[in-house]
Amino acid sequence: MDAGAFNNKQGNHDLAEEFFLKSIAYDKKNMAAYIKYAAMLFETKQPDKSFQVMKQAISIDTQVTDICLALMVLNHVNDDQFYLALPDRVKPYLILGDFFKSMGDSEKAKKAYLNGLGFVSNEKQVKKTFFLHIYNFFRHNHQYENALHIILDAISHFPDDSGFHRIAGDLYKKLGIDYRAEEEFRKADILKQTSK
Repeated sequence: MDAGAFNNKQGNHDLAEEFFLKSIAYDKKNMAAYIKYAAMLFETKQPDKSFQVMKQAISIDTQVTDICLALMVLNHVNDDQFYLALPDRVKPYLILGDFFKSMGDSEKAKKAYLNGLGFVSNEKQVKKTFFLHIYNFFRHNHQYENALHIILDAISHFPDDSGFHRIAGDLYKKLGIDYRAEEEFRKADILKQTSK
């Protein structure tokens, strides 16, 4: 990796690429090597290749998503192209949604969040936080109907979760659908009793 970085500085990009690829081959979890390699590819005007390298890195460790987004911002990548660097996993899309939210763009945040939820079936372990993250976004924006869709989706994955049924009840109440709210509250109470 260091040899790759050195050769990149010297302008020996082909040799640098060889070293970066070897570094990644030796240690597939060395995120620094992916990032340095992706940065060099931007410098050498190979954005498509850079997106592929970042996608590979993020699919191994979703925690590196923020760094990849920062690298793309630094290289003036257009917002729609961010998706090219993301693997079909939930977490990277939630991070992208948070990024758009922090920029004050709720529509782009919503699109990223909902796209991410489309990849739930690709996850080895479906987490409650995937749904709660997006639910909180919609609730905060007073989009209760969208929030309810997310919670009903969550219930389809976690039918015995009393907390999700209670949230669904609250949302039905906010939407003025009282009989459904009562149903959900009843389910939540029964589940809570049986889990004791």
